[in-house]
Amino acid sequence: MAALLDIDAQYILSTDKEKATTIREQNKYLADLESISELDTHARIYADIVDRNIQSALILSSNVDMELDIKMRLASALASSAVRAYDSLFIGRTHSEPTEQEASEVEEFLQLTNGTDESSMQMQRYWSKKQFIGRGSTIHRTSFPRGISAYAVSARMARRLHRRLRQRMTEDTHGLEYILADVAMVGLSISYSVSPPPVTVHTPGQVGIGQFLARSALYEMGLRNDDPSQYPPYKNWEAIWTL
Repeated sequence: MAALLDIDAQYILSTDKEKATTIREQNKYLADLESISELDTHARIYADIVDRNIQSALILSSNVDMELDIKMRLASALASSAVRAYDSLFIGRTHSEPTEQEASEVEEFLQLTNGTDESSMQMQRYWSKKQFIGRGSTIHRTSFPRGISAYAVSARMARRLHRRLRQRMTEDTHGLEYILADVAMVGLSISYSVSPPPVTVHTPGQVGIGQFLARSALYEMGLRNDDPSQYPPYKNWEAIWTL
């Protein structure tokens, strides 16, 4: 997929359960093995970003699908926004966010409860499916980012997270998604989200429960049978739009 989309990608193996067990025992960490595996994998990625002096890097999970024109979509969204610098930019999300823009001409911001069913239902009343997915990608400031399947970090953020993840493994605490949301909510990072997300998680065999993509790269390559252009934008949105 990277070759098709002209993306310069480097593949990094995730920390397996055996390695996570060794790390946990040697360092007397309290976090569970799944969290240690996730945090150690990303800590190694952050260290590589810092060591190679990469100013900004996009981190993708291995189980993602994305828009065929993702580079153009991101370039357009960044060019049309007031974003000049960011610590983290979330482009692959599974849930709507309270700061998502509504479908009015004045583009006012909705004040919604954080990630609840009430939030999703309120979003649905403002947006129709056609209105939401018919517009170009936009970027909005977020203090409640959701999803770590695809996100970009700055070099400054990579340095900060590398230290924080090692510290978090000493505690019986939450995973990476919670940590990234935590630093955004307390104002320690400048975080933005792309809406609608041009990257989604794809689980082979789970047909009918995916997220929307206008032109799926995997579908175009013949690597998935279901067409995600028929799906809703987020998994926490029920299909009750007016078309």
